[in-house]
Amino acid sequence: VQTCALPISQKYFNLPEQAFIDMGDFAGGMLKYLRRHPVKRISIAGGFAKICKLANGAMDLHSDRSQVDKEWLAQLLEQLGADEKTINQALGANTANQVLQISQNANIDLAGLIAKHGAQEAPNILQQDKTKIEVIIVHTEGTIVGSYRDGN
Repeated sequence: VQTCALPISQKYFNLPEQAFIDMGDFAGGMLKYLRRHPVKRISIAGGFAKICKLANGAMDLHSDRSQVDKEWLAQLLEQLGADEKTINQALGANTANQVLQISQNANIDLAGLIAKHGAQEAPNILQQDKTKIEVIIVHTEGTIVGSYRDGN
């Protein structure tokens, strides 16, 4: 869980704080730890920008070491049926959260697709596919804007 997502995750899962691991910017480190100490299920929760980076293969999510790829987000919007205006707005956005807002304004579930990509990327780091993975994307306003649970 990314720290900002903790209160929402606690409410969503109805679990005490002790049940969570604060991954901060180090999703890769958390997943490598869980590679050596396997569990049956992992739920990864974080903000849109952090999960975008994870979904695109980054393991260190700190802004100094990885960036959100807006061209990739624009490609995903195109795959989801976005029109040219929406894609261009996304390409011109200053932040990942602006791209999220643009997708929401166009009624396109970009966050859900990002969560799915995050859940599909995590097994590559875990180096196994036995663990069930769920990804939850939390908005800064305290709401869940996207989620995906794999079918393992």
